[in-house]
Amino acid sequence: MKKLLFTLVLFLLCIVSVSASSNSFYSAEWIDNAYINKEKSGMIYYQKYRFVRRASDDSIAYCLEPFEVVIEDEEYKSYTDNYAKRLGISEEVWNKISLIAYYGYGYGTHKEDIWYPITQVMIWREIDKDAKFYFTDTLNGRKINKYDDKMQEINSLVKNHNKLPSFANNSYEFSIESSNVLTDSNSRLNDFVIETSNDKLKLKKDNNKLYIETSEEISTSIIFKKDFNKYNKVPIVFIDAESQNVMMPGKLNSIKFKLDLEVLSGSIEITKEAFDTGLNQPQGEGI
Repeated sequence: MKKLLFTLVLFLLCIVSVSASSNSFYSAEWIDNAYINKEKSGMIYYQKYRFVRRASDDSIAYCLEPFEVVIEDEEYKSYTDNYAKRLGISEEVWNKISLIAYYGYGYGTHKEDIWYPITQVMIWREIDKDAKFYFTDTLNGRKINKYDDKMQEINSLVKNHNKLPSFANNSYEFSIESSNVLTDSNSRLNDFVIETSNDKLKLKKDNNKLYIETSEEISTSIIFKKDFNKYNKVPIVFIDAESQNVMMPGKLNSIKFKLDLEVLSGSIEITKEAFDTGLNQPQGEGI
């Protein structure tokens, strides 16, 4: 049974092996201004944070049990499926922490070292709702909100992860030899690429507008796709019955949506509200 530390101490989370095994990790470089307090059951644990890296390739990892340590020289078992069940958490929690890990340190402009402990704290907050995790100005110092804006930025990316263009998964009828515009009021279209289309349509994406020119009568669908390939592998979880579980972030499943189109001869009347803005249209989820 895993042993919970009950002593008020300065400890280094994830003190781990430095062997070259692909299933071992080590505590790497310190991070400036990364002081973290953890509170649970009336106890306070404090530390200055540092990177946790896999010994074989220096890939970053995140700790999943905030009040456990990793036993040195421990050989973990690694898994790339059934994450929630293997970790003993809900699918909802796993989905949330995998998104936080993806959009946290290393994503986009999130290159500064401080994004790493910020991401870790956000993961802990999802893993253990009964505890408190926060940054301090010095070691076991005063609570600060210095990084709240960065946390909000990650939260916004996570919240909008599955958000589709406002006209996604709708059906439209157009006249032949017509020029048409669909405007995405959700401002998500620019994140997607056209995966499949019909060569009898002329399509152009310009920011949040989709331009469609028709030439012949057809019944077809356009498939749009968004990939999440910041990493070249899927997430990996490392589990041991006596030691702290850790995870390495990975790529996420692609998101797709479609538009069903009927191009007919004759005149088709479409209201400006539904056609140009996509309002009052069912938005649906990705396919």
